Amino acid sequence: TLLVFPFLLIVGTLVTYASPGLWTLFITTALLKALTYSLNEPALEMLYVPTSEPIKFKAKAWIDVVGARSAKAAGSAINDFVQRSPYLRTNLPQYGNVPALLVSIILLAVSAHVGSRFESLVEDGHIVGEQKPNSHLYRSGGDHRGSYELITRLASSRSEDDDDAKSIFGAIARENNR
Repeated sequence: TLLVFPFLLIVGTLVTYASPGLWTLFITTALLKALTYSLNEPALEMLYVPTSEPIKFKAKAWIDVVGARSAKAAGSAINDFVQRSPYLRTNLPQYGNVPALLVSIILLAVSAHVGSRFESLVEDGHIVGEQKPNSHLYRSGGDHRGSYELITRLASSRSEDDDDAKSIFGAIARENNR
């Protein structure tokens, strides 16, 4: 579903290039706008399924504020560039589709990558932004690796010599407090 909209965007751009005209632009724009609301936006919302609430909130905020505004600014910059060039302005039907086609192809590639990443996250049952249980016991690098595993093993075994267990727990606690 994620690849349908970018593919139809490429088709719409090629149709507009092959048959430039006001009615072609009007019909293509109307169809693509309808597809945006009926197909693309629900598909994008589905991508938030394997994410935690804080990550979902941050991602949506970034996309709405930075992503959308940046895309509008890039579109305005292209429009200003075309308006300042008399050659491009008179040959707009020929060259006006080039940026749209490039963006459509990039969107198709990104959608394919994001879709495959989404499928692998859903298959693994991984939730983006969730920590491993007891992740505060994991440390990166050094002698701290394996502390959690050692504590788990010691807690699950019934050691008859409690003094050994206490000394090991004490050493681990001292090591983690450094």
